[in-house]
Amino acid sequence: MIESAARRLASELVDRRESINRELSRNGVRFGIYKNGEYHDRMFPYDPIPRIIESDEFDRMEAGLKQRVNALNAYLRDIYSDKQAIKDGIVPEEYVYTSAGYFPQVNGVTPPGGVFAHIAGEDLVQGQDGQWWVLEDNLRIPSGASYPLFARDIERRITPSLFRNVRVRDNRDYPRLLRQSMDFVSTDGIAVVLTPGRYNSAFFEHAYLAEKTGAALAFPEDLEVVDNKVYFLDYAGRKHRVGVVYRRLSDEYLDPFAFNPDSVIGVPGILSAYRSGNVAIVNAPGNGAADDKAIYYFVPNMIRYYLGEEPILHNAPTYSRCSTRTARRYSTGSANWSSRMWRKRAATASCSARRSTGRGERNWPNVSRPNRAGSSRRRSSNSRTSTWWTPKPDR
Repeated sequence: MIESAARRLASELVDRRESINRELSRNGVRFGIYKNGEYHDRMFPYDPIPRIIESDEFDRMEAGLKQRVNALNAYLRDIYSDKQAIKDGIVPEEYVYTSAGYFPQVNGVTPPGGVFAHIAGEDLVQGQDGQWWVLEDNLRIPSGASYPLFARDIERRITPSLFRNVRVRDNRDYPRLLRQSMDFVSTDGIAVVLTPGRYNSAFFEHAYLAEKTGAALAFPEDLEVVDNKVYFLDYAGRKHRVGVVYRRLSDEYLDPFAFNPDSVIGVPGILSAYRSGNVAIVNAPGNGAADDKAIYYFVPNMIRYYLGEEPILHNAPTYSRCSTRTARRYSTGSANWSSRMWRKRAATASCSARRSTGRGERNWPNVSRPNRAGSSRRRSSNSRTSTWWTPKPDR
């Protein structure tokens, strides 16, 4: 009954596609891409057909994602302090220190509140058997949350019957939860959303989330560091102490004193203020050490190691290009793939990990791939693996 009602209302949504797209355009819901060194502003592609996920299935998915992010937070706390996971053989040492996302500049630093990944963008794909697989963890500056929020608001106005007749889970709580996370780790002062500027691919989202959370939208020139404290200069020239910065620029450009000295979009000295515990940064610098593609292979073992639990959601089939001996030692034991296959694929010389593309993999399940707004398309088992569109880091 619910499914038939949803299909009927989905048909109604298709008929109103143009109305929704006009609303999105009128409100400036756009994103940017760089092509051949040039910036191109694009309209957000909206598709009115939703992917329907039943409540029980969503509950399991939610529990699995919480479990995974908790383990990744524990790993970040460990890897920037005692490094016990290396000592206990959970993650190979060379994987940690050769990761482009590992920054020794934050070694020994515990963020305010002890939280590293306040926001996580997880890429998922659904197999033909209905099982969900994790394809990627994004823990640096995940982007994309504003688009479904804004699109859903328009859908409520244009097709209110969809939300009256079908029990659709409400996502309007996201800005409140985001602000709650910011306040939880704030030291002393106001909250700001730090944007590199209007030419950033996700500038719409920066402005939108600043407005919805009640935080100040700050450009790099609006912030200054004095005596290891961060201050925001408003339009009247008044200084306000900053307690938490929701930054939307990469680690490399965050502070020219600590990272890339050529950065002109960073805040000089902000890392020193962060290391002194005088400001919280959301997400914490150095989180790339946990969402590196090589580290992904070891996340199931992190869950067992830090939480003492079996993973609820499994990795996509992945193999480690290490020696056979190393592969046996660090095997994640992903469900539905035989240990023989893992050992066979691992018997190479170099020690890096990558995800199987699915090309020619007999054991890779058929996947159902939604487009950006959620409509589903089938792909065969020997085509390249596709991801479910989820928040991505700003580029």
